[in-house]
Amino acid sequence: MLSYKTAVAQATVVLLLACMVGCNGGSETVGTAVIGGGNGSNPAPITPNLPDINPISRDPGGVTLDPVTGHLYFAAFGYDLLAELDGSTGQILRRNTITGGPMRAALDEASGKVYVALIRNDSLGVYSKVDLKPITTLTVGRNPRTLVVNPVTKRLYVANYGDASITVIDTTTNAALSTFSVAPYPRHIAINPTTNRIYITHYLNNSVSVWDGATLQRIALISVGSNPNYLWVNPSTNTIYVANSASGSVSILDGASNSVQNTLPVGSQPSGITGDVTGSRLYVGMAGSLSLTVWDITNPFAPQSLQGYALSHPAQGVAFNPTTRMLYAADYHSNRVTLIPQTGNALPITVSIPTNN
Repeated sequence: MLSYKTAVAQATVVLLLACMVGCNGGSETVGTAVIGGGNGSNPAPITPNLPDINPISRDPGGVTLDPVTGHLYFAAFGYDLLAELDGSTGQILRRNTITGGPMRAALDEASGKVYVALIRNDSLGVYSKVDLKPITTLTVGRNPRTLVVNPVTKRLYVANYGDASITVIDTTTNAALSTFSVAPYPRHIAINPTTNRIYITHYLNNSVSVWDGATLQRIALISVGSNPNYLWVNPSTNTIYVANSASGSVSILDGASNSVQNTLPVGSQPSGITGDVTGSRLYVGMAGSLSLTVWDITNPFAPQSLQGYALSHPAQGVAFNPTTRMLYAADYHSNRVTLIPQTGNALPITVSIPTNN
C-alpha cells in the first residue's frame, strides 16, 4: 500500500488523517469509523453484481468518477477549480482554473469529455478528460447548477436554476437539442438509464418532478420534504433517495409508482447523497454536523442505520466506486475531497487541492 509520505510527495497535497469530529477544533482532520455493528468490525467485501460501474449511480456532479480509469473529477465552485485525482491514492493528476463559477461536473465516457456547469456565465465548459484542456463553451439557460449524462441515449441534461428550465445536449455533437420548462428552482437532476426517467428536485417548491427522457413530458410531481437538495437513483431497485436539507430527512420514492414510500430522519442538513448499486449501502452527507451517515438499504424502502464517519468539511458531493469500494466526500465551496476506504484497515485521507497554478 502507498505510504502516506510517498502519497504526499507524489500528490503535493495535504493528507489529513484520523480524528473524529470534535478533536483539534477546526483543524484539517477527518474521522475514522467502520461500517458495521458496534463491535468495530468491517463487513465482508461485497462483489458488485454489475459488470461496469454505472456513472449515473453516483452523485452526477460535484464529484464524478471515470468508471474505466477510476479517476475522480472535482469542480470547486469556491476556488474556480477543476481537478482530476487518482481515485485510489488521492494524487492530484491535473488541475485547471476555470472562471464563471464551476458548480458541478459530469463525465461522458464515450466521447471522453468533461462538462462543467458555469453558474455565473450561463454556460457549460467542455474539457477533454485526457488533459483537462478546454474544447468549447456551450450556452445554456440561466444559472446552470447541475448536470447529468445518460450514457445510453447520449444525452446531457442541464438544470438551469435561474430560469426553471432543462437544456438537453447531444454529447456526440455538443448540439443543444431542446430546452424545456420545469417547476421553479430546479436544484439537482439525476436519471435512471434503465427506465429513461429524469428526476429533478425543486428546492423551494418541496417537490421532485419526474420526466420521460424520450418524450420530455412530465409524468409526475411528487411532494417531498423541505428544501430537497441532491438525490440519488438506484437503477437496480428503481428507488430514488432525496435529501431534504431543511427538514433533516431523506424521502424514499418508488420509481414504479412515483410515490413516497418512506421518510427517513437522518440529521442536520442532509446534502450530498449516493449509494451502492448492489443495493447494500446509502451514504448521506450531513452539512450541519460535518459527517457522513451510512445506511443499510438491503430493504430499499426501510434503511437501517450503521456507523458513519466524521468529516472536517461539508459533503455536498458524494460518490462511491463499487469496484474499489472507495467512498468520496467533496466540499465544492472549498478545495477538499476525502477518500474513505470501505474495506481493509486503511484510514480516510483528506486531500487539499492547491488553488494556485
